[in-house]
Amino acid sequence: MKLCLSSRMFTVPGTRDEFELDVEAFVRFARETGYDGIALRPGQLDERATSEEVARIGELLIETDTVCSFAMG
Repeated sequence: MKLCLSSRMFTVPGTRDEFELDVEAFVRFARETGYDGIALRPGQLDERATSEEVARIGELLIETDTVCSFAMG
């Protein structure tokens, strides 16, 4: 089993798709604090994401050996 951190913890109050940390900072924070993975939400990874953004997130997850348990879009 892998322990994953939800980005909901960093949602800007009063919003659903704005976050206090960008995806890279969120992934690095999760890893530095002992989580194995992350869960992404709309505004981080959704149908508006470009193929370049998706590729960048994928590369970041591979680079940091991080799993993504959930991507809500």
